[in-house]
Amino acid sequence: GADISGGAEAECRGLVLSLKERRPDVKVEVITTALKEFAGDWNQNVFTEGVHQEDGIPVHRFFADPVNRRWYSLIQPRLAAPEVRDLWKHGKRTSPLMWPLERFYIHNMVHSRSMYRYLRHHRDAYDFFVYMPYMFVTTWKGSQITGARSIIIPCLHNERYAFMNLYHISAGGVLPHV
Repeated sequence: GADISGGAEAECRGLVLSLKERRPDVKVEVITTALKEFAGDWNQNVFTEGVHQEDGIPVHRFFADPVNRRWYSLIQPRLAAPEVRDLWKHGKRTSPLMWPLERFYIHNMVHSRSMYRYLRHHRDAYDFFVYMPYMFVTTWKGSQITGARSIIIPCLHNERYAFMNLYHISAGGVLPHV
């Protein structure tokens, strides 16, 4: 929506509106949570669940599941540190978190089981799914559900999140399931 803040959110809105204008033959829909912003209360679904029309685009909103953001905030300082130089050792990247903490991160960020159910039941009804940004767990989990139909626009910064093993895909590599 027009009143949603955030760079990735603005980029998504711009992409959707540009597709609508330049390619009216392409059916575009948005699938998202009912939260307003990443910085807000993750237990405060601001929007109602369901399909809404915004600028002539169907927007499917799903309630975010309750989480204890306090748990997430315990590992956030390791991810929010501005420097990434310490994540390169002997010419190779290293994660800012050990695997148990990455798993903890995955389970204590925004989730929407109703969104995941929708993706599982409707993945064959769409030609492809575009996810952004990479660091949201709904992108990570959603792209696992929709598989080869997934396109991820990372909106990547030189940030510690990008060094986490769960986001690293190498030739022949597989994302771990948690």
